[in-house]
Amino acid sequence: MFFLYKSKMKKVSFMHHVITLMSGAIVAQLISVFASPIITRLYLPEELGEIASFLAIVTIFGSISTGRYDLAIVLPEKEEKATAIAWVGIFLALIIGGVLTLIFKIFGSKLGPILGIASLNPFWLTFIGFLVFLVGIEQILNRLAIRERKFNILVRAQIGQQSVMSGMRILLGFQKKGSGGLFYSLILGHLVRTCTLLWFERKRFFLNRSFPDFISMRTVAKRYKKFPLVSTWSTLLNTASNQIPVILFASFLSPTAAGFYSLTNRILNLPMTIIGKSFGDAFIERAARAKNNQEELKKLLLYVYKKLLLISSICMSFVTFYGPYLFPLIFGEKWTEAGRYAQWISIWLLFKFTNSPIATLYFIKEKQSEGLLMNLILFISRIGTILIGITLSLDEYRIIIIFSLVGALYFILNSFRILLIGKVSFKNIILNTFLVPGFVYSLQLIVYMMLRYFGVI
Repeated sequence: MFFLYKSKMKKVSFMHHVITLMSGAIVAQLISVFASPIITRLYLPEELGEIASFLAIVTIFGSISTGRYDLAIVLPEKEEKATAIAWVGIFLALIIGGVLTLIFKIFGSKLGPILGIASLNPFWLTFIGFLVFLVGIEQILNRLAIRERKFNILVRAQIGQQSVMSGMRILLGFQKKGSGGLFYSLILGHLVRTCTLLWFERKRFFLNRSFPDFISMRTVAKRYKKFPLVSTWSTLLNTASNQIPVILFASFLSPTAAGFYSLTNRILNLPMTIIGKSFGDAFIERAARAKNNQEELKKLLLYVYKKLLLISSICMSFVTFYGPYLFPLIFGEKWTEAGRYAQWISIWLLFKFTNSPIATLYFIKEKQSEGLLMNLILFISRIGTILIGITLSLDEYRIIIIFSLVGALYFILNSFRILLIGKVSFKNIILNTFLVPGFVYSLQLIVYMMLRYFGVI
């Protein structure tokens, strides 16, 4: 394998772990890919937009439900401490989920219109807290599996979730359940994933009867207090900047606009799920072990960055040039506008894909404060861009263009900073960041012009 990463620390290659995770992700996302053309013909754009706004709320709160203690699970050497951290995260997720359930039970009818989900059944809003709790448990169990290098468990959970969720969406779609079919499929998918992960960790939580005492949990909570005090806000800003656009589109523009954006973002994020997350999960485990070996860490960081730049440039260049042709062909004529969105969003996602897996270096190097600042900049720039566009009465398409270009600029600068923390030379950063995408896009432009010349498109 020509791109095999050589590590002096472990005999098992980094790429072996990446490929293990990627294989499961590919299967799971192929299920989603093949199901999507059916789903988009069974549900209206506004229905997908409403459930996307609902899911955005769950994702925002779910990302911080553990106080980000899940990130600390891979750090301690002793298993007892890792288990204690896991329980701290579980209790926090339970508390946050319970509070959200009460809030939406009491104020759901008033919050619905603000959040762009006014037409959803008010009873469904009370499940937001429950789903947030499930997401928190998933995060804890994911990190435990990564710590133990049980990557095959993550693969099974991911495939199970996607299979059940896509299958239920199609089944309920044929029964004309509308938004209800999307809602119940979402809950069932998360339940399947959580139960699968919990089954493989049953020994740690149930069979060993080694429940950590209060002193142990308080000790690890204090030791890794930067995660809830700093990383929580960083994660909240990062997740909100990704999810709030859906809510803003649904609230200020229309559920249809939210549906177009949601489908485009989800489909284009498939490479990130398949490739980026696989690299990211393997990177955090290997980088955590190499954090005190600067030369080893620098090589790993540059290796991952270069590979992701090449892969994401190839994937996104197809969307940039052929989005308006592909979307109506694959998803139906009513999704033509989503193809125009995709052209610009692909430019932003190209650089996001290369950034997200290596961004965990902020946590590994315990530079959470700097990560928080970068995520604050991302939040302000992205949300501000949308609000300014709405204030100036720009149409949805122009807002998407500006939004995407601002996002691309941010992720380029953030990647620069991460690579500099890893002691990668500025010259290497510049060369790789611009030459690799430039070369791939130039080749794609030549192919595009030839296809236009011969009347293929």
